[in-house]
Amino acid sequence: LNASSVVSDGGRIFLKASHDVTLDPGSKLSASGNTGGAVTVQAESGTLNSGGVIEASGASGEGGSVQLSADVLIHTGEIRAEGQSGGNIQAQARNILSAGRISADGLQGPGGVVNVQASDSIIQTAAADLSADSAYGNGGMVTLQAAASNFASGTLSATGGAKGGDLKLLGGDIVLLGASLDASGVTGGGTVLV
Repeated sequence: LNASSVVSDGGRIFLKASHDVTLDPGSKLSASGNTGGAVTVQAESGTLNSGGVIEASGASGEGGSVQLSADVLIHTGEIRAEGQSGGNIQAQARNILSAGRISADGLQGPGGVVNVQASDSIIQTAAADLSADSAYGNGGMVTLQAAASNFASGTLSATGGAKGGDLKLLGGDIVLLGASLDASGVTGGGTVLV
C-alpha cells in the first residue's frame, strides 16, 4: 500500500508484491527528470489498484517507461510518460478496468506508445483517456487489446502536429459505446483499426 510519494529523479522505481498493490489517490511514483526514468509495478497474482499518479516524464528529453502487470488491473488515476518525445507505457493483466488518464505525449517530437492488453476482458469507462499525441511531430501509437471482450466508452487519441498516429482497438468481441477515436494530423491523417 502506497499513500505517499516515491521519487527517483530520472532513475528507476520497482514495486512488486506477490498479491495486491494499492496506490492510493494522492500517492505518486515519480521517476521524472531531464530524461524520463522507469517505473515498474507488479501485483503478481492479485489486483493492482492504481489510483494515484505514476510518472516517468522527461523535461528536456524523451519520456520514460511505465510497466504495469497484475491479474486484475483497476486504473482510476493518472499515468504519464511524456517528454520532448513521448515515452512508452505498457499495461498487462487478465482483466482491466480503465477509468483514468494514460498519456505518452510528445511536446516537440513524436508521440510515444500506449499499449494496454488483457488476456480476458477490458472495460473502459467514459472517464478513460489514452493518448500518444504530439504537438508538432507525428502522433504515436495507442493499442487497447483484449483476447475476449473489449468494451470502450472513453477517448483514444494519437493526433499529430504533423501526421496522425495509429489507434488499434482489438478484441474477440468489441463494443463501442460513446467512444472517441482520433488519429488526425495537420499534414495527414493516421490509422484507426477496430
